[in-house]
Order: sequence, then C-alpha cells, then structure tokens
Amino acid sequence: MVKSLISEVFKNAFYVSPVPLIITDKDGLITELSQSAEKLLNLPRNAIITSTTIYALIGSEDIKENEKRIIEINNTKYEVKSEKYTIEDIDFKLYVFTIIHEIKQGNPKIELIEQLLSKSYKIRNFHKFVQVNLEQIASHINKSDAAAFFALSKDNVKFTPVAFEGFEKGIPKRMVLSIGGDTPLSPALPVIYNSTNIPKTLGALSIIMQWYELKTLLILPIASNGKDVDSMFILFYKNKFEPDTDNLATLKLLALVFSIVHNRANLQAEIAQNTYKDFITRAYSQIMLKEFVQLIFSQAKRYNFAFAIVIFKILNYNELKNSYGTKVLEKMMQKISGAMLKTLRKSDVVGRYTEDSFLSILPFTQNGGVEIAIRRVRDALNLIDLSPVKGLKIGAGVAHLEDYDVEASSLLQRAKTTIQSVEKI
Repeated sequence: MVKSLISEVFKNAFYVSPVPLIITDKDGLITELSQSAEKLLNLPRNAIITSTTIYALIGSEDIKENEKRIIEINNTKYEVKSEKYTIEDIDFKLYVFTIIHEIKQGNPKIELIEQLLSKSYKIRNFHKFVQVNLEQIASHINKSDAAAFFALSKDNVKFTPVAFEGFEKGIPKRMVLSIGGDTPLSPALPVIYNSTNIPKTLGALSIIMQWYELKTLLILPIASNGKDVDSMFILFYKNKFEPDTDNLATLKLLALVFSIVHNRANLQAEIAQNTYKDFITRAYSQIMLKEFVQLIFSQAKRYNFAFAIVIFKILNYNELKNSYGTKVLEKMMQKISGAMLKTLRKSDVVGRYTEDSFLSILPFTQNGGVEIAIRRVRDALNLIDLSPVKGLKIGAGVAHLEDYDVEASSLLQRAKTTIQSVEKI
C-alpha cells in the first residue's frame, strides 16, 4: 500500500514538473512526458507517445551521459541532458530540457537581420521562405497590422501576390500591381503612402485600404540582382506611420539584407540545379541522371539494345521526416544510396532523383534482369542498419525502352506512373 502510494506521488511529481521531461525506450521512442513537455511540443499527448522519437527534437545522434546539447524549439533555446536508467530489466532514458535565458536584442530588426543571415545558406526559394515566415517578418519590420508580399510575374510586367498576412479571406489572390510611371521603385529605398495620396497604379492597394480602414502603407522593395526590383513587402497600418531618420536607415539596411538573401537563394537553387552530385548522398544528381538517360536512350535506339530504368521511391518519406527529423532522414538516404551502389552492377547508374527517390539506369537489361535488380536492392536494404528509422516502405516503378518511344523523357514519366509497393522493409 505504502509502495503504491509513493509510486503515485512520484508519477504525479513527474507529470506536473515545470521543467519539460521526456522518457524514451532504448530505441528513442517517446513513452512518457511531463505536462510542460506536452505544452512545449504543442501536440496532443496521444499523438506523441509511441509514435514520435526524441531524435526529431534533439537531432540525429543521441546525447551521451554527462553531455549537454543546445537545441532550439519555437524560437527558444534549451539545454538538453539525458540519463539512462534500468528498472526491472527495462532500459529507458530521461531527457531534461532546461530553458536558456538570453539577453534579447533591443532592436527587433537587428534580430531579424541575424536570423536571415544565419538561414541564408539554406534558403533556395526566397519567395517560399517569405510565404512561410511572413507573419514573423512583418512583426519585426515596424510591427504592422497587416502585410503582403508581391513578386514580379514571369513576363516581368506586373507584380502578383505571393502571400498575405492579417487579412480576412476576402483578399483577391489574383490582385496585380503595375508599378511604374509616377511610382518608380528603387532597391533598398522604403516608400510610404497615406490613404489620401496613393498613386493610381496602386489602385488595388487603395481598395484594400478602404475595405479595412487602413491609414498608411509602407513598401519595402527587394532586388535579387541589386539593381532591378523584382519583389516587395507591403506593410499596412491602421494609423499614420511616420518613421524617423534612424528608422528609415534601418529599413534601408533591411531591404539590402533581404536582397542579399534573395540573391544567395537564387545562387543556391542554381548550384543545386546544375550540380552533378547530390549534396547529401554524393550520388549522381537529377540533372546528371537525365543526361545519362538521354545518352543511353540515343545509343539503345541506334544500336538496338535493351535497357530499363527503375525509380525506387520512399513511399512514407514525409511521415518518416515528421517523426525523425531532416537530419535523420538525410543519414538514412546516405545509407540507402551506399547500399544501392554496392549492390547493382558496375555498368548500372544510380543517383538521387528527387528528395524521396533514387533512379537506377540498367543497360542491356530486360524483364527478368530488372526483377533481379529490384530484389537485390530490397534484400540489401533489409540487411543495413537504418536505425533509428523503422517502418521504411519502398516502392519501385519500372520502364523499359519500347519501339514506340521517341523521347527519353517518356521512360521517366512511365516509371513514375508504375510505382508499386515493394514488400515492407
């Protein structure tokens, strides 16, 4: 009776602990967590326990005893420690999350600049990045009541909306702006209009101002090449907004930083598109694989020999990514790539085709040979250690060169549409 009572007291103390506490099994699967940890993860308790691993929070590698790791969750830094316990022959680990109190920047714009520059090496699509982070960005730039982000259309004629924040659903998503004439824009030069002096070319914005009884708008132009404006932030205010000299100087600096990040993102995307090696797996990249397919297609047509391609796709890639995190999935793809390179013939070509798939090009191979290749890859993956990842599901799509094929791209398309699940690995 006393032992049972003590056990319940400890359970309750664990659950109501103000410090986030998480218990996992030996494989990293979360089996229990405190109320504060549940609040930290912002997920239903049932969705966390037995379906989420600790690695999605702390990174791909476990934390050794007496080791500390600094992580960031929801823009807050935590120091994480772990301790291993064994009770009644059951091994488990306790993770303790201690918040790190930092001195906040006095100027939120400086904080935004630091964040942008630190993330700039990873951003490959600036517009998508803004779309996801517009609310946070707008709150750092002279906290506005609403915000919009516009980008130049492909024909370089009009600015079209990419994202809105702070508006109701009534905002027309197809709204376009024709900037020019009496509303020229210079990069890194903020423009401010009151509701009474908005130019005709910004008529669409004037309508928004009337709908929502807004008084002021601030345009922050962005240029990817440092010269020509190709996108802009537009911040809306319910009251008149008149920035002082220091404020304007900081806005100019922000516009310049946005331009730098935008330009770097374009370069990153270009490098990724034109590189011949995938950065993660070091296998051939998509652009190289397409060149190989085109080359072998031309040779096979000319000399009349058979060849096939196989797309190996991780069917539950996004599910695994949500459970284990990006770093764990990158290591998993490295292991899969290595296993495939060792398994297939030297004459075969293997590479990372998309984020969640690999492509194998099999020269001089027909139906029986393709089935053998798929079986060998499946068996090889069954033998390698993909931990902590469990429940990997692989699909394979096959396309053979046919007499009616006139373009190499038709094989790639056919392989994508024929992907079927391989037995569970």
